[in-house]
Order: sequence, then C-alpha cells, then structure tokens
Amino acid sequence: MKGLRKPTQELDLFRAWDAPVLEPATGLSVPELDVKEDKKSIRVSAHVPGLEKKDVHVSARAGLLTISGERKDKHERREKDLYEYEQRYVSFNRSVPLPRNADTAHVKTRFDKGTLEVVLNKH
Repeated sequence: MKGLRKPTQELDLFRAWDAPVLEPATGLSVPELDVKEDKKSIRVSAHVPGLEKKDVHVSARAGLLTISGERKDKHERREKDLYEYEQRYVSFNRSVPLPRNADTAHVKTRFDKGTLEVVLNKH
C-alpha cells in the first residue's frame, strides 16, 4: 500500500503531505505537522487531538526536533455475572530535521485544545 509507514519511522519534511501515515494493524496515526520558518524562528504545530499536555513530550538535539506522545486507557466494569476489562496503549514519535542555526537550548512550547506549538529561535 503506497504511502503507509510505521509510526516510529522518521519522516522527511519534503515527502507528499497528503500521503496517509497509518499503522495498518492499529489505525494509529502520526500527527500532522505544520512547519513555518522565517529569518528569526522556526514554528512547528502538531495536531494531537485526544491527548493532554502531560501525554506529549518535546526534545530538540542533534539537529532534530522530536515530538512524541503516548496515551494509556483502561476500562473496567463489574456486574453480577460479568467482569469486563479493556486497556489500550497508543504512542507516536515524529522527528523533523532542524537547520544548524536553530537554538535547541531554548525551546518554547504551548499546548492548547489538542494542538502543540513549538518555537525555536535562530542564532
């Protein structure tokens, strides 16, 4: 199936943005990114609906900005003759190459309503 990739695979920024990025067995999708660069900064927005701030992690080092996240859900129900227990674990990892002049020591992040915004200034 053309365009399918594993969620942990590093994705090249210049590949087609409209190609689906899904893990066929689980349906887990890698978040879409909006990347904007100007003379002073690099801005990356990741759309991660359903996750909370505590579920998302950002790191910038060795020329890569990495956004990762995970969510664990558990459902348990007990009734007279029934015991039901389900759990689900999903995770993703997405990396974006950074230019050499990106200031990875001072990364600014903001999380609001399922959207993560990351700003890196340039030297």
